[in-house]
Amino acid sequence: MSTLTRREFVQAVLAVAAASGGCGRAARGERELVLEGVVRGVAVPDARAIVKRSEELVLALRALPSAAAAPQLELARAALRGSILAWQRAYAFRNGPIVETSAYLRSAFWPVRVQALRDVVEDTRGASIGQGLVDELGVDVKGVFALEELLFSGPEPDDRAWLQTGALGAEQAARARAFAVALAEDVAARAVAAERLLRDGAKFAEQFAQAGQASINLLVNQMIATLEQLAARRLEHVLTTYDNRSMRLAEVQGGRAGLSSEIPRCWLQTTQALYTGQPGKGLQHLLAQAAPAIEHSVTGAFSRATAALARIGGPLEQVVTTDRAAIAQAAQAVKALETALRVELTSALGVTLTFVATDGD
Repeated sequence: MSTLTRREFVQAVLAVAAASGGCGRAARGERELVLEGVVRGVAVPDARAIVKRSEELVLALRALPSAAAAPQLELARAALRGSILAWQRAYAFRNGPIVETSAYLRSAFWPVRVQALRDVVEDTRGASIGQGLVDELGVDVKGVFALEELLFSGPEPDDRAWLQTGALGAEQAARARAFAVALAEDVAARAVAAERLLRDGAKFAEQFAQAGQASINLLVNQMIATLEQLAARRLEHVLTTYDNRSMRLAEVQGGRAGLSSEIPRCWLQTTQALYTGQPGKGLQHLLAQAAPAIEHSVTGAFSRATAALARIGGPLEQVVTTDRAAIAQAAQAVKALETALRVELTSALGVTLTFVATDGD
C-alpha cells in the first residue's frame, strides 16, 4: 500500500467526518464562544500585562541618574526585558485596539535606526527632549527596541551603554537619560490608551465573534504568518548568517538584551494559546469536533515545536556557535507545525488561506 500524502490524509479524515454527519463543522454557537474566548483569554490579559510592564519601565528609567552605575543600569535593563516580552506576546494576535491605535507599531517596531538615535542624543542644541520630539520621530526611532539600543549598546562598538557612567559627557548623558524616559513614557501612554479602549474586552469580543468564519480565517492566517516569521526570519536567519560569517548582533531581534530566543518562544506560546484557549475553548476545540484525528496531529506538532524551542539553551547568537543543531531542529519543528496549520487545520476548519510563505515551501 502506498504511503498517503499529508493532504490525502486530511481529505480522508474529512470524508469520514462528513459521512458520519459531522461535515467538518462545529455546532452553531461554538465558533462564537471560541472567538470570544480568544479575546477575553488572550488579548485582554496580554494588554494588561503590557500596561503593567511598560509602567514599571517608566519608573525604572526615572530612577536612573543621568549616568548610571552598572547595578543601577541592570535594574532598568530588567524592566526593559519585561516590557519587550510583554509587547512581543501581542505580536501573535495582531487585532483590536493594540493595532487600531497603532500602539504596537509605535512601541515595538524593529529594527531601529541606530544613527537616528545617535543624532537625537548628540544634538545637544536641538529640540528639547519631550513628547513633542518623540511624536515627530519615525517608528524606527522609538519604542522598546530603541530603548534596547540605549540601555544595552554604546556610542562606540564594544563600549559602555549610552546611559552608563562615563560613556558620554555630562550634557549628552543627561540628554540620553531624558530621551530614554520620554521614549518609555510614550510606550506606556500608548499601552494605556489601547487598554482603555479594550477595557474588559466585551465589545471587541462581540465584534470578533460576530465576524464568524472571517475571524477564524484571520486567526489561522496570522498563526501561520507568525510561525513562518519565527522559523525563517528568526531561527534560520541566525543559522544562515552564522554559516556565511555575516551575522551581526544588530540584525538579531532582542540580541542586545539577550532575548533572541525568548522572543520566538513568546510568539509560539501566544500562538498556542490561540489554539488551545487560555483558559477555555480555543481553535483546538473546533478542530476536535470537526476532525479528531487532525486535532491529534496538530496538537502533537505544537508539542514538538515547544519542546524543540525549549532545548535552545540561551540566546540564539550564542547557541549557534556551540549547538547549531538545536536551532536547526527547532526551525524544522516550527516549520512542520506551520505546515500542519496550513494543510490540516485550514482544511478541517474551512479556512480561506491568504498568507503566502516567503521561504519557498
